[in-house]
Amino acid sequence: MTEKPISDALVLYGATGDLARRKIFPALHDMLRHGRTLPPILCVAHSPGWDIERLRAHAHDGISGVGYRAPARPCP
Repeated sequence: MTEKPISDALVLYGATGDLARRKIFPALHDMLRHGRTLPPILCVAHSPGWDIERLRAHAHDGISGVGYRAPARPCP
């Protein structure tokens, strides 16, 4: 039996924005931390002067700014 190729992706528009830094990147990190498998992620933005290293630092700032908080109740 052959494996089906991955045919989905998460396209993140505005990856250099505040919403991505404060909410989306930390949520994706949390999903990975809990063992969820994510589809390929495509980040889209129009921010002159940004390169992949600056985007990584932007995401890291958002993830490290949130820190770990135990959920108030177990996830189903």
